[in-house]
Amino acid sequence: MANRWNRNSWTEDDQFLKNFSVGFDQPYSHSSLRGGRDPYTRTGRLSIPDLPEVKQRLHRIIAKKFTEMRPLCWVEMHTPYYPFYEDIDIIGTNCKEDDPPESLLMNSKEFWNLRAEILHQLFPEVRCLELTLYKASGWNVQKGINKASFHTVWSQLIVDKERAETVRKTTVSEFERLSVNGPLKELAKRLKRVNDCNSWNAIFDVTSVNGGSCRMPFNDKIANGEPEGRPILPVGVWTFTFDDRHDEPWFQQVHVPGDLRAEEWLERGTVRVPPDRALTQFRALKSGWKTAPPADMWKPSPYSSHRQRQNKGAKKMKSQADKWEAQQRRRRRYFNGTPQKFKWWIGNSTSESLCSFAADWLLGDEHGLESTLLPKAHQRTGKKWCWSSKRLKGAVEISEEGEVFIQGNEAQQNELLQLVRQFTEEWTGPTPKATKKVLQNIQNRRNAAAGRR
Repeated sequence: MANRWNRNSWTEDDQFLKNFSVGFDQPYSHSSLRGGRDPYTRTGRLSIPDLPEVKQRLHRIIAKKFTEMRPLCWVEMHTPYYPFYEDIDIIGTNCKEDDPPESLLMNSKEFWNLRAEILHQLFPEVRCLELTLYKASGWNVQKGINKASFHTVWSQLIVDKERAETVRKTTVSEFERLSVNGPLKELAKRLKRVNDCNSWNAIFDVTSVNGGSCRMPFNDKIANGEPEGRPILPVGVWTFTFDDRHDEPWFQQVHVPGDLRAEEWLERGTVRVPPDRALTQFRALKSGWKTAPPADMWKPSPYSSHRQRQNKGAKKMKSQADKWEAQQRRRRRYFNGTPQKFKWWIGNSTSESLCSFAADWLLGDEHGLESTLLPKAHQRTGKKWCWSSKRLKGAVEISEEGEVFIQGNEAQQNELLQLVRQFTEEWTGPTPKATKKVLQNIQNRRNAAAGRR
Protein backbone atom coordinates (compact mmCIF):
# COMPACT_ATOMS: atom_id res chain seq x y z
CA MET A 1 0.00 0.00 0.00
CA ALA A 2 2.75 2.44 0.95
CA ASN A 3 4.64 1.79 -2.29
CA ARG A 4 2.00 3.55 -4.35
CA TRP A 5 2.86 6.78 -2.57
CA ASN A 6 6.62 6.39 -3.09
CA ARG A 7 7.30 9.48 -5.18
CA ASN A 8 10.81 8.32 -6.03
CA SER A 9 9.36 5.82 -8.49
CA TRP A 10 6.90 8.25 -10.06
CA THR A 11 7.25 9.65 -13.55
CA GLU A 12 6.42 13.21 -14.58
CA ASP A 13 3.11 11.93 -15.93
CA ASP A 14 2.26 10.35 -12.58
CA GLN A 15 3.01 13.59 -10.77
CA PHE A 16 0.94 15.51 -13.34
CA LEU A 17 -2.11 13.39 -12.51
CA LYS A 18 -1.49 13.54 -8.76
CA ASN A 19 -1.46 17.34 -8.84
CA PHE A 20 -5.20 17.41 -9.54
CA SER A 21 -6.31 15.41 -6.49
CA VAL A 22 -8.75 17.35 -4.28
CA GLY A 23 -10.42 16.84 -0.92
CA PHE A 24 -13.90 15.58 -0.17
CA ASP A 25 -15.24 19.09 0.38
CA GLN A 26 -14.02 20.52 -2.94
CA PRO A 27 -15.63 20.56 -6.40
CA TYR A 28 -14.25 18.03 -8.85
CA SER A 29 -14.36 17.28 -12.58
CA HIS A 30 -13.26 13.62 -12.56
CA SER A 31 -13.45 10.72 -10.14
CA SER A 32 -11.89 7.29 -9.92
CA LEU A 33 -13.81 4.02 -9.76
CA ARG A 34 -11.05 2.86 -7.42
CA GLY A 35 -12.10 5.51 -4.93
CA GLY A 36 -9.47 6.29 -2.31
CA ARG A 37 -7.36 3.35 -3.49
CA ASP A 38 -6.45 5.11 -6.71
CA PRO A 39 -2.70 5.83 -6.71
CA TYR A 40 -3.29 9.41 -7.86
CA THR A 41 -5.90 10.53 -5.34
CA ARG A 42 -6.62 9.60 -1.73
CA THR A 43 -10.21 10.79 -2.07
CA GLY A 44 -11.08 9.37 -5.49
CA ARG A 45 -11.65 12.92 -6.77
CA LEU A 46 -9.74 15.18 -9.13
CA SER A 47 -10.30 18.71 -10.37
CA ILE A 48 -8.75 18.99 -13.83
CA PRO A 49 -8.94 22.39 -15.59
CA ASP A 50 -10.84 22.47 -18.89
CA LEU A 51 -7.86 23.97 -20.70
CA PRO A 52 -6.82 22.64 -24.13
CA GLU A 53 -3.19 22.04 -23.16
CA VAL A 54 -4.19 20.25 -19.94
CA LYS A 55 -6.76 18.06 -21.69
CA GLN A 56 -4.29 17.17 -24.44
CA ARG A 57 -1.70 15.97 -21.95
CA LEU A 58 -4.33 14.12 -19.91
CA HIS A 59 -5.56 12.30 -23.01
CA ARG A 60 -2.00 11.42 -24.04
CA ILE A 61 -1.32 9.93 -20.59
CA ILE A 62 -4.57 7.94 -20.60
CA ALA A 63 -3.74 6.52 -24.03
CA LYS A 64 -0.19 5.66 -22.96
CA LYS A 65 -1.30 3.85 -19.82
CA PHE A 66 -3.85 1.88 -21.82
CA THR A 67 -1.21 0.69 -24.32
CA GLU A 68 1.02 -0.26 -21.36
CA MET A 69 -1.88 -2.40 -20.03
CA ARG A 70 -2.17 -0.18 -16.96
CA PRO A 71 -5.50 1.50 -17.75
CA LEU A 72 -6.96 4.18 -15.55
CA CYS A 73 -10.49 3.68 -14.21
CA TRP A 74 -11.77 7.24 -14.31
CA VAL A 75 -15.10 8.85 -15.05
CA GLU A 76 -15.69 12.40 -16.23
CA MET A 77 -18.36 14.59 -14.62
CA HIS A 78 -20.40 16.38 -17.26
CA THR A 79 -20.73 20.17 -17.26
CA PRO A 80 -24.17 21.82 -16.76
CA TYR A 81 -24.59 21.78 -20.55
CA TYR A 82 -23.02 18.79 -22.27
CA PRO A 83 -23.11 16.63 -25.43
CA PHE A 84 -25.95 14.12 -25.32
CA TYR A 85 -24.61 10.64 -24.58
CA GLU A 86 -26.14 7.23 -23.90
CA ASP A 87 -25.29 3.85 -22.46
CA ILE A 88 -27.00 1.12 -24.48
CA ASP A 89 -26.78 -2.31 -22.85
CA ILE A 90 -27.95 -5.78 -23.91
CA ILE A 91 -27.90 -8.62 -21.41
CA GLY A 92 -26.63 -11.92 -22.81
CA THR A 93 -26.23 -15.40 -21.38
CA ASN A 94 -24.63 -16.53 -18.13
CA CYS A 95 -22.17 -18.71 -20.04
CA LYS A 96 -18.72 -17.13 -20.02
CA GLU A 97 -17.72 -18.89 -23.25
CA ASP A 98 -20.52 -17.21 -25.24
CA ASP A 99 -19.92 -14.01 -27.16
CA PRO A 100 -21.63 -10.80 -26.02
CA PRO A 101 -24.77 -10.18 -28.15
CA GLU A 102 -23.29 -7.16 -29.95
CA SER A 103 -24.44 -8.18 -33.42
CA LEU A 104 -28.11 -7.71 -32.53
CA LEU A 105 -27.63 -3.95 -32.73
CA MET A 106 -24.50 -3.63 -34.85
CA ASN A 107 -26.24 -5.43 -37.73
CA SER A 108 -29.56 -3.63 -37.32
CA LYS A 109 -30.08 -0.77 -39.75
CA GLU A 110 -33.56 -0.22 -38.31
CA PHE A 111 -32.25 0.38 -34.80
CA TRP A 112 -29.71 3.06 -35.67
CA ASN A 113 -31.88 4.74 -38.30
CA LEU A 114 -34.81 5.04 -35.92
CA ARG A 115 -32.56 6.20 -33.11
CA ALA A 116 -31.25 8.99 -35.37
CA GLU A 117 -34.75 9.81 -36.70
CA ILE A 118 -36.11 10.35 -33.19
CA LEU A 119 -33.19 12.62 -32.33
CA HIS A 120 -33.76 14.58 -35.54
CA GLN A 121 -37.43 15.01 -34.65
CA LEU A 122 -36.39 16.41 -31.27
CA PHE A 123 -33.56 18.56 -32.68
CA PRO A 124 -34.86 19.46 -36.17
CA GLU A 125 -32.30 22.21 -36.81
CA VAL A 126 -29.49 19.63 -37.01
CA ARG A 127 -29.73 18.23 -40.54
CA CYS A 128 -26.68 15.98 -40.29
CA LEU A 129 -26.26 14.07 -37.04
CA GLU A 130 -22.86 12.64 -36.15
CA LEU A 131 -22.60 9.57 -33.93
CA THR A 132 -19.35 8.57 -32.22
CA LEU A 133 -19.78 5.00 -31.04
CA TYR A 134 -17.79 3.12 -28.39
CA LYS A 135 -18.23 -0.29 -26.83
CA ALA A 136 -17.31 -2.03 -23.56
CA SER A 137 -18.72 -5.49 -24.13
CA GLY A 138 -17.64 -8.61 -22.32
CA TRP A 139 -18.12 -10.61 -19.15
CA ASN A 140 -19.77 -8.69 -16.31
CA VAL A 141 -18.07 -10.06 -13.21
CA GLN A 142 -20.55 -8.67 -10.69
CA LYS A 143 -23.64 -10.07 -12.42
CA GLY A 144 -22.04 -13.18 -13.92
CA ILE A 145 -23.38 -12.53 -17.43
CA ASN A 146 -22.23 -11.62 -20.90
CA LYS A 147 -23.10 -8.07 -21.76
CA ALA A 148 -23.07 -6.05 -24.96
CA SER A 149 -22.41 -2.49 -23.89
CA PHE A 150 -22.38 0.51 -26.24
CA HIS A 151 -21.60 4.12 -25.43
CA THR A 152 -22.84 6.78 -27.85
CA VAL A 153 -21.92 10.45 -28.05
CA TRP A 154 -23.95 12.85 -30.22
CA SER A 155 -21.58 15.82 -29.97
CA GLN A 156 -23.77 18.30 -31.90
CA LEU A 157 -26.68 17.92 -29.46
CA ILE A 158 -25.97 20.05 -26.39
CA VAL A 159 -28.40 19.29 -23.57
CA ASP A 160 -28.90 19.74 -19.85
CA LYS A 161 -30.04 17.03 -17.45
CA GLU A 162 -33.75 17.82 -17.79
CA ARG A 163 -33.60 17.72 -21.57
CA ALA A 164 -31.56 14.50 -21.54
CA GLU A 165 -34.28 12.90 -19.39
CA THR A 166 -36.92 13.97 -21.91
CA VAL A 167 -34.90 12.57 -24.82
CA ARG A 168 -34.49 9.21 -23.09
CA LYS A 169 -38.14 8.92 -22.06
CA THR A 170 -39.27 9.84 -25.57
CA THR A 171 -36.88 7.33 -27.09
CA VAL A 172 -38.03 4.47 -24.85
CA SER A 173 -41.69 5.30 -25.47
CA GLU A 174 -41.26 5.40 -29.25
CA PHE A 175 -39.15 2.24 -29.38
CA GLU A 176 -41.80 0.42 -27.35
CA ARG A 177 -44.54 1.68 -29.66
CA LEU A 178 -42.65 0.73 -32.82
CA SER A 179 -42.00 -2.75 -31.40
CA VAL A 180 -45.69 -3.70 -31.32
CA ASN A 181 -46.47 -3.83 -35.04
CA GLY A 182 -43.79 -1.55 -36.38
CA PRO A 183 -40.27 -1.82 -37.82
CA LEU A 184 -38.74 -2.89 -34.49
CA LYS A 185 -41.07 -5.81 -33.86
CA GLU A 186 -38.66 -8.57 -34.94
CA LEU A 187 -35.64 -6.97 -33.27
CA ALA A 188 -37.55 -6.68 -29.99
CA LYS A 189 -38.41 -10.39 -30.18
CA ARG A 190 -34.79 -11.38 -30.82
CA LEU A 191 -33.59 -9.28 -27.89
CA LYS A 192 -36.12 -10.95 -25.57
CA ARG A 193 -35.10 -14.40 -26.79
CA VAL A 194 -31.50 -13.70 -25.73
CA ASN A 195 -32.59 -12.53 -22.28
CA ASP A 196 -36.03 -11.59 -21.00
CA CYS A 197 -34.53 -8.57 -19.22
CA ASN A 198 -33.88 -6.84 -22.56
CA SER A 199 -36.70 -4.30 -22.55
CA TRP A 200 -36.12 -0.93 -24.21
CA ASN A 201 -36.32 0.73 -20.80
CA ALA A 202 -33.40 -1.43 -19.64
CA ILE A 203 -31.45 -1.22 -22.92
CA PHE A 204 -31.40 2.59 -22.86
CA ASP A 205 -29.74 2.68 -19.43
CA VAL A 206 -31.13 5.42 -17.19
CA THR A 207 -27.75 5.70 -15.43
CA SER A 208 -26.39 7.87 -18.24
CA VAL A 209 -29.09 10.45 -17.42
CA ASN A 210 -29.09 10.24 -13.64
CA GLY A 211 -25.45 9.58 -12.88
CA GLY A 212 -23.94 12.93 -13.88
CA SER A 213 -20.81 11.28 -15.24
CA CYS A 214 -19.55 8.75 -17.76
CA ARG A 215 -16.52 6.53 -18.02
CA MET A 216 -13.83 7.91 -20.30
CA PRO A 217 -12.61 6.05 -23.41
CA PHE A 218 -9.75 3.60 -22.76
CA ASN A 219 -10.69 3.49 -19.06
CA ASP A 220 -11.69 0.21 -17.43
CA LYS A 221 -14.26 -0.77 -14.81
CA ILE A 222 -13.44 -2.18 -11.39
CA ALA A 223 -14.59 -5.60 -10.18
CA ASN A 224 -13.46 -6.99 -6.82
CA GLY A 225 -10.84 -4.28 -6.61
CA GLU A 226 -9.20 -4.99 -9.98
CA PRO A 227 -9.76 -3.84 -13.60
CA GLU A 228 -12.55 -5.93 -15.09
CA GLY A 229 -11.17 -6.09 -18.63
CA ARG A 230 -14.01 -4.13 -20.26
CA PRO A 231 -12.49 -0.77 -21.21
CA ILE A 232 -14.44 1.63 -23.41
CA LEU A 233 -13.06 1.27 -26.94
CA PRO A 234 -13.90 3.12 -30.18
CA VAL A 235 -16.07 1.45 -32.82
CA GLY A 236 -16.44 4.22 -35.38
CA VAL A 237 -18.10 7.46 -36.45
CA TRP A 238 -21.30 7.61 -38.53
CA THR A 239 -23.27 10.49 -40.04
CA PHE A 240 -27.05 10.55 -40.58
CA THR A 241 -28.13 13.14 -43.16
CA PHE A 242 -31.77 14.24 -43.38
CA ASP A 243 -33.55 16.00 -46.24
CA ASP A 244 -37.15 16.62 -47.28
CA ARG A 245 -37.09 14.12 -50.14
CA HIS A 246 -36.54 10.92 -48.19
CA ASP A 247 -38.35 9.29 -45.28
CA GLU A 248 -35.16 7.81 -43.84
CA PRO A 249 -31.75 9.43 -43.27
CA TRP A 250 -28.83 8.73 -45.54
CA PHE A 251 -26.11 7.34 -43.31
CA GLN A 252 -22.49 6.41 -43.83
CA GLN A 253 -19.49 5.46 -41.72
CA VAL A 254 -16.83 8.16 -41.89
CA HIS A 255 -14.25 6.75 -39.44
CA VAL A 256 -13.14 3.32 -38.26
CA PRO A 257 -11.02 2.86 -35.10
CA GLY A 258 -7.69 3.04 -36.92
CA ASP A 259 -8.48 6.35 -38.61
CA LEU A 260 -8.01 8.44 -35.48
CA ARG A 261 -5.40 8.53 -32.74
CA ALA A 262 -6.41 7.50 -29.22
CA GLU A 263 -6.22 11.13 -28.11
CA GLU A 264 -8.76 12.07 -30.78
CA TRP A 265 -11.16 9.35 -29.62
CA LEU A 266 -10.78 10.67 -26.08
CA GLU A 267 -11.62 14.18 -27.23
CA ARG A 268 -14.68 12.91 -29.10
CA GLY A 269 -15.84 11.12 -25.96
CA THR A 270 -15.68 14.09 -23.61
CA VAL A 271 -18.86 15.30 -21.90
CA ARG A 272 -17.46 18.65 -20.84
CA VAL A 273 -17.95 21.76 -22.96
CA PRO A 274 -17.05 25.45 -22.48
CA PRO A 275 -19.56 27.53 -20.49
CA ASP A 276 -20.43 29.62 -23.55
CA ARG A 277 -21.90 26.65 -25.45
CA ALA A 278 -25.67 27.06 -25.82
CA LEU A 279 -28.33 24.38 -25.70
CA THR A 280 -29.30 22.94 -29.07
CA GLN A 281 -32.75 24.07 -30.23
CA PHE A 282 -35.28 21.49 -29.09
CA ARG A 283 -38.93 20.63 -29.64
CA ALA A 284 -41.09 18.01 -27.97
CA LEU A 285 -42.04 14.96 -30.02
CA LYS A 286 -45.71 14.23 -30.59
CA SER A 287 -46.66 10.62 -30.04
CA GLY A 288 -47.15 8.68 -33.24
CA TRP A 289 -44.94 10.89 -35.42
CA LYS A 290 -43.82 7.88 -37.45
CA THR A 291 -47.30 6.72 -38.46
CA ALA A 292 -49.44 9.82 -37.80
CA PRO A 293 -52.45 10.27 -40.16
CA PRO A 294 -52.83 13.41 -42.28
CA ALA A 295 -54.01 16.42 -40.31
CA ASP A 296 -57.37 16.70 -42.12
CA MET A 297 -58.39 13.18 -41.04
CA TRP A 298 -59.02 14.32 -37.46
CA LYS A 299 -61.19 17.19 -36.28
CA PRO A 300 -61.76 18.04 -32.62
CA SER A 301 -65.24 17.69 -31.19
CA PRO A 302 -66.87 20.98 -30.13
CA TYR A 303 -67.52 19.31 -26.77
CA SER A 304 -63.95 18.16 -26.21
CA SER A 305 -62.43 21.33 -24.70
CA HIS A 306 -64.04 20.86 -21.26
CA ARG A 307 -62.90 17.24 -21.13
CA GLN A 308 -59.42 18.29 -22.15
CA ARG A 309 -59.24 20.78 -19.27
CA GLN A 310 -60.32 18.06 -16.87
CA ASN A 311 -57.71 15.66 -18.22
CA LYS A 312 -54.94 18.25 -18.01
CA GLY A 313 -54.91 18.21 -14.21
CA ALA A 314 -55.01 14.40 -14.10
CA LYS A 315 -52.11 14.17 -16.56
CA LYS A 316 -50.06 16.60 -14.48
CA MET A 317 -50.66 14.52 -11.34
CA LYS A 318 -49.71 11.33 -13.20
CA SER A 319 -46.54 12.95 -14.53
CA GLN A 320 -45.52 13.98 -11.02
CA ALA A 321 -46.30 10.50 -9.70
CA ASP A 322 -44.29 8.81 -12.46
CA LYS A 323 -41.33 11.10 -11.83
CA TRP A 324 -41.39 10.50 -8.07
CA GLU A 325 -41.66 6.72 -8.49
CA ALA A 326 -38.77 6.75 -10.99
CA GLN A 327 -36.66 8.62 -8.43
CA GLN A 328 -37.50 6.01 -5.80
CA ARG A 329 -36.29 3.21 -8.10
CA ARG A 330 -33.16 5.13 -9.02
CA ARG A 331 -32.25 5.48 -5.33
CA ARG A 332 -32.41 1.72 -4.81
CA ARG A 333 -29.84 -0.97 -5.59
CA TYR A 334 -29.48 -4.66 -4.77
CA PHE A 335 -26.57 -6.17 -2.81
CA ASN A 336 -26.26 -9.95 -3.07
CA GLY A 337 -25.63 -10.72 0.59
CA THR A 338 -26.52 -9.78 4.13
CA PRO A 339 -25.31 -6.57 5.80
CA GLN A 340 -22.85 -8.66 7.82
CA LYS A 341 -21.30 -9.94 4.60
CA PHE A 342 -20.16 -6.42 3.83
CA LYS A 343 -17.32 -7.25 6.22
CA TRP A 344 -15.90 -9.58 3.60
CA TRP A 345 -14.63 -6.62 1.65
CA ILE A 346 -12.06 -5.74 4.28
CA GLY A 347 -12.24 -8.72 6.65
CA ASN A 348 -11.35 -6.90 9.83
CA SER A 349 -14.57 -6.06 11.66
CA THR A 350 -15.90 -8.36 14.37
CA SER A 351 -18.72 -6.35 15.93
CA GLU A 352 -22.29 -7.04 14.82
CA SER A 353 -23.41 -3.54 15.82
CA LEU A 354 -20.55 -1.63 14.22
CA CYS A 355 -18.96 -2.99 11.08
CA SER A 356 -17.46 -1.69 7.85
CA PHE A 357 -19.10 -1.32 4.47
CA ALA A 358 -17.75 -2.24 1.05
CA ALA A 359 -17.59 1.48 0.39
CA ASP A 360 -14.88 1.84 3.06
CA TRP A 361 -12.51 -0.05 0.82
CA LEU A 362 -13.33 2.17 -2.15
CA LEU A 363 -12.97 5.31 -0.07
CA GLY A 364 -9.53 4.25 1.12
CA ASP A 365 -10.80 3.76 4.68
CA GLU A 366 -9.38 0.23 4.86
CA HIS A 367 -10.14 -0.36 8.53
CA GLY A 368 -13.54 1.28 8.53
CA LEU A 369 -12.50 3.73 11.24
CA GLU A 370 -14.34 6.65 9.65
CA SER A 371 -17.65 4.90 8.99
CA THR A 372 -20.43 3.20 10.94
CA LEU A 373 -23.03 0.57 10.14
CA LEU A 374 -25.73 0.76 12.81
CA PRO A 375 -28.89 -1.35 13.09
CA LYS A 376 -32.26 0.35 12.96
CA ALA A 377 -35.65 -1.24 13.54
CA HIS A 378 -38.75 -0.32 11.57
CA GLN A 379 -42.21 -1.41 12.61
CA ARG A 380 -43.43 -2.20 9.10
CA THR A 381 -40.31 -3.06 7.11
CA GLY A 382 -38.28 -4.98 9.69
CA LYS A 383 -34.64 -4.63 10.67
CA LYS A 384 -32.33 -2.54 8.53
CA TRP A 385 -28.85 -1.05 8.83
CA CYS A 386 -27.67 2.47 8.09
CA TRP A 387 -24.15 3.14 6.80
CA SER A 388 -22.53 6.56 6.91
CA SER A 389 -18.99 7.87 6.56
CA LYS A 390 -17.16 10.99 7.66
CA ARG A 391 -15.77 11.16 4.14
CA LEU A 392 -19.13 11.54 2.40
CA LYS A 393 -22.39 13.29 3.13
CA GLY A 394 -25.62 11.34 2.99
CA ALA A 395 -26.18 7.75 4.08
CA VAL A 396 -26.99 4.27 2.77
CA GLU A 397 -29.71 2.07 4.22
CA ILE A 398 -29.61 -1.69 3.62
CA SER A 399 -32.09 -4.40 4.52
CA GLU A 400 -31.50 -8.08 5.27
CA GLU A 401 -33.01 -8.85 1.85
CA GLY A 402 -30.28 -6.84 0.12
CA GLU A 403 -32.30 -3.72 -0.72
CA VAL A 404 -29.97 -0.71 -0.72
CA PHE A 405 -31.54 2.75 -0.37
CA ILE A 406 -29.59 5.97 -0.92
CA GLN A 407 -30.34 8.89 1.41
CA GLY A 408 -29.44 12.56 1.03
CA ASN A 409 -30.02 15.46 -1.33
CA GLU A 410 -29.61 15.04 -5.09
CA ALA A 411 -25.87 15.79 -5.15
CA GLN A 412 -25.25 13.40 -2.24
CA GLN A 413 -27.37 10.70 -3.89
CA ASN A 414 -25.39 10.97 -7.14
CA GLU A 415 -22.09 10.63 -5.29
CA LEU A 416 -23.22 7.65 -3.24
CA LEU A 417 -24.79 5.96 -6.26
CA GLN A 418 -21.54 6.27 -8.17
CA LEU A 419 -19.85 4.48 -5.28
CA VAL A 420 -22.30 1.63 -4.66
CA ARG A 421 -22.91 0.85 -8.35
CA GLN A 422 -19.46 -0.72 -8.41
CA PHE A 423 -20.52 -3.68 -6.26
CA THR A 424 -24.33 -3.71 -6.43
CA GLU A 425 -26.92 -4.55 -9.06
CA GLU A 426 -30.01 -2.84 -10.41
CA TRP A 427 -32.99 -3.02 -8.06
CA THR A 428 -35.87 -4.96 -9.64
CA GLY A 429 -38.07 -5.28 -6.57
CA PRO A 430 -41.08 -3.17 -5.57
CA THR A 431 -40.86 0.56 -4.90
CA PRO A 432 -43.19 2.89 -2.98
CA LYS A 433 -46.15 4.35 -4.85
CA ALA A 434 -46.88 8.05 -4.98
CA THR A 435 -49.86 8.65 -2.71
CA LYS A 436 -51.94 11.84 -2.71
CA LYS A 437 -50.14 12.91 0.46
CA VAL A 438 -46.74 12.47 -1.20
CA LEU A 439 -47.80 14.47 -4.26
CA GLN A 440 -49.26 17.20 -2.06
CA ASN A 441 -45.97 17.46 -0.15
CA ILE A 442 -44.08 17.74 -3.43
CA GLN A 443 -46.39 20.52 -4.59
CA ASN A 444 -46.07 22.33 -1.24
CA ARG A 445 -42.28 22.28 -1.49
CA ARG A 446 -42.44 23.64 -5.04
CA ASN A 447 -44.80 26.41 -3.99
CA ALA A 448 -42.52 27.31 -1.08
CA ALA A 449 -39.48 27.40 -3.37
CA ALA A 450 -41.34 29.58 -5.87
CA GLY A 451 -42.32 31.95 -3.05
CA ARG A 452 -38.68 32.32 -1.99
CA ARG A 453 -37.72 33.29 -5.53
